[in-house]
Amino acid sequence: MISFCGSTSSGLHNPLPPPPPLSRDRKTLAEMIPDLRTGDLVLFRSHKLSARIAQLALRCPFSHAAVVVVLPSLPHLPFLVEADPNGVHLPVNLASEIELHTVDCRSRLGSWLRVPRNQLVVRHLTQDSPTLASGGWSQLLHLASALAREPKLSRRGSRNFGDRPSVLSMPTTGSSMSVTVKDSNEAPHARKVSHMHALLDALYGAEFVSSLAMLNSADAIASLAAAEATARAYQAIGAIDESADPASYTLKDFSDRPP
Repeated sequence: MISFCGSTSSGLHNPLPPPPPLSRDRKTLAEMIPDLRTGDLVLFRSHKLSARIAQLALRCPFSHAAVVVVLPSLPHLPFLVEADPNGVHLPVNLASEIELHTVDCRSRLGSWLRVPRNQLVVRHLTQDSPTLASGGWSQLLHLASALAREPKLSRRGSRNFGDRPSVLSMPTTGSSMSVTVKDSNEAPHARKVSHMHALLDALYGAEFVSSLAMLNSADAIASLAAAEATARAYQAIGAIDESADPASYTLKDFSDRPP
């Protein structure tokens, strides 16, 4: 099931890949939030420069993704697990590690939709998962903590989304807990290369990829890391087989064939 939220731009020239048909189930953010469940996928679409570049280069109508987590003790306050848009550190290269964070869903999506022509699509998880049925929310939070060797608290600057509460945050305005995702069985610089990152690097060069990552951060998205972060989240709740390589996924995979 697909839910759509955001403005449209009929009558304007639009070279971006078209999103799937959404008009039959268009909702406001206030209508969408109560329907969210752990494992639902939120896809982000924008006409910002870096988003348009990513969407065109990857032939995908979306430039970012996040996975919903709902805590039993806070059923009316869903959160998002996503690649941290501010987790960009120079130099950006094929060995760069991804960072995840957990943010308040309502404020994150509300901030996104305040930008003209930004849109959201929610794809509700349809795949049955024993892990999800037995408490998938805890597995997602584990992903955002236990997979990191050295969790760090980082104070964000002017590109922050605003005052955004996080499941893993200290109660300090403007701060959120970010974790660097590494495989504990691998050497520090042996992380598998993201296929999406490698594709753009091969097509356009390392300088282009580095510039795109920095522009992404300013536009509150993480196109290079979002697919891998999403795949890791779905592995944590059993929606993607644990033998799959998260780095092999692209945003188009989740656009075309979500779990």
